[in-house]
Amino acid sequence: TACFSGHFHQNVVAKSSWGMDMIVTGPLSMLLRSSSSKQFGPEPHNIGFRVVDVGAQEGKFKHEFVPLEEPESLVQLEQ
Repeated sequence: TACFSGHFHQNVVAKSSWGMDMIVTGPLSMLLRSSSSKQFGPEPHNIGFRVVDVGAQEGKFKHEFVPLEEPESLVQLEQ
């Protein structure tokens, strides 16, 4: 189970206190830098889009963030 959302103006991958994946994709327009020294996971601080495969296996999913300036790096997610 995962929650995918946007409108945070940053890319964030984290887990909730009960273990649910929380994946936020920033906007295509403007990212805001955090004044906090806390990092929000391994996501690049970049504008782009996220490709999500929810049909890989039952109860499983894969996701990949693709920076807008590098759309040719998008590879088809393996099944």
